[in-house]
Amino acid sequence: MRGARNEIIAVLDLLRQGFTVYRNIAAHGVVDLLGIKRGQVVRIQVKSEVGRHGLRRNDVLAVVTHDGLLRYRVRNRKIARLFEEARIIRQVNSPRRSSTVGK
Repeated sequence: MRGARNEIIAVLDLLRQGFTVYRNIAAHGVVDLLGIKRGQVVRIQVKSEVGRHGLRRNDVLAVVTHDGLLRYRVRNRKIARLFEEARIIRQVNSPRRSSTVGK
C-alpha cells in the first residue's frame, strides 16, 4: 500500500507542476508513471528511498520520504527544466564498462 500512496503523492505534485500524468495499472511495471509536459514524455519511477536502484530505464526517480517529502532526480538538464526543482543524477562508469558508456 505504501507504493500506491507514494505514487498518488507524486501524481498530485506532477499535476500541480503542469504535467499530464498517466499511471501504470500493472503492479510490477518498469515505469510507474508517464508524465507529459510541453510535448515531452518522461518515464517516472516512484520509490520510498534512493538506495541503489537509480534511474535504470526511467528518466525520473521520484523519491517520497517517510514524512511525505518529495524529491526528483532526473537523467539530464533537458528533463530537469520541466520540473520546479530537480537534481541531475550523473552516470558513473563502472571499471568493467567502456569509457563511452553514457556519453
